[in-house]
Amino acid sequence: TYNTEINSWKIVLHGLNWLLFGRGPATSPYPHAVAFIRSAPSEPRPDIQVQLGPYAFSFSEEGVIPYDRPAISAAINVSHPRSRGSIRLRSADPDAPPVISHALLDDDDMERLIAGCRQVREILNGPAFAPYRIGERLPGPDVQSGDEWRDYLRRTAFLGYHPVGTCKMGTDALAVTRPDLTVRGVDGLRVADASVMPSLTSGNTNATAMMIGERAADFIQNGGGG
Repeated sequence: TYNTEINSWKIVLHGLNWLLFGRGPATSPYPHAVAFIRSAPSEPRPDIQVQLGPYAFSFSEEGVIPYDRPAISAAINVSHPRSRGSIRLRSADPDAPPVISHALLDDDDMERLIAGCRQVREILNGPAFAPYRIGERLPGPDVQSGDEWRDYLRRTAFLGYHPVGTCKMGTDALAVTRPDLTVRGVDGLRVADASVMPSLTSGNTNATAMMIGERAADFIQNGGGG
């Protein structure tokens, strides 16, 4: 796996291989396989995204530390969180960073994340991975109960960096933007990024954001809206 390829001198070689020839590990993102699953059979759509990567790392006060031996890892994401955060202006200074509260407080999000982790553990412990599996390092086989999973995830989970909805599009009273991406109550202003999405998609937001930009270009070119 890539864990044996990211020491100091090999990183330089892989970087040059990418820069000069467009080949090698440096051309690849973390996930080499992605799956969408349901945390429970009753879920109407897949609500868990699983990304499988050919390397693994641990977390410490010093930061992210790659393992010094071959390993793989799986990142489990809740695709449709019920938690709702907020973003507010810090001051009248346009250069001041906003005040962002993710407010990841919904207990249901935690339970679905645990369900996704358990499913992935079952898959990785299955016969298909048996020829390659030595053991589980994180969280480790001792983590079994719901309380043990909650403790582990509260210490190690982090954001997927796919926020949406702060300028949601719609026709209801809480919508900031109209379906043509114009801002309600402001002439000549559009928003054309992931903030207009009323809710998260099941997968990453990149393709949706590109589509929103294309639609904004169509609206402007055709003279629609504000």
